[in-house]
Amino acid sequence: AVFAPGSKAAARRALGLPVDVDVLLFAAAGTRDNPYKDYGTILAAVRGIAAYFADRRMIFIALGAPGETIRLGETEIHHVGFVRDSRRVALFYQAADIYLHAARSDNFPTTILEALACGTPVIATAVGGIGEQIDDLGAQGPERATGILVGKGDVAGMSSTIIRLLTAPDLRERLGRNAASAARSRFNLERQAAEYAAWFGK
Repeated sequence: AVFAPGSKAAARRALGLPVDVDVLLFAAAGTRDNPYKDYGTILAAVRGIAAYFADRRMIFIALGAPGETIRLGETEIHHVGFVRDSRRVALFYQAADIYLHAARSDNFPTTILEALACGTPVIATAVGGIGEQIDDLGAQGPERATGILVGKGDVAGMSSTIIRLLTAPDLRERLGRNAASAARSRFNLERQAAEYAAWFGK
């Protein structure tokens, strides 16, 4: 009911973001200091694509830790503090073109489910339960894929994958539609409750 596809332009206006730029997002509690997340890999990848797209405006948002705004040519890196209002958090996913999630280890991160539910394609490291959340483009093809998995700590792989999706808007939109559909069918609360009840009833 809260995390669902919405108008990208309206979400950006609500957050004070330009409508005509590429927006990348990463969200985690204590983004930069969380030992299980790998903010360094994401930041290195963003620095790489900032150099690759030297004349293309882009904003990378690290949601979950306050900090300064960093400018790399036409790319801005915004550090946004922890946001408690889930409806405002949903706006960040709706505003983003791609959700990035790098982790050294992880279980079944809610942030990836929230991004998928908002129709935002995900690029994430294949650790823990993340591979169960994302239908990988390499394995499923564009008909079913909801994102792309890369290796842990693979800066080059994450960079090239971001470039691939930023330069293929039709593919990105297809993955986004698949993501929203998959989230509704696989991760809704009614199914979760029913499957827990069935498991306990065995």
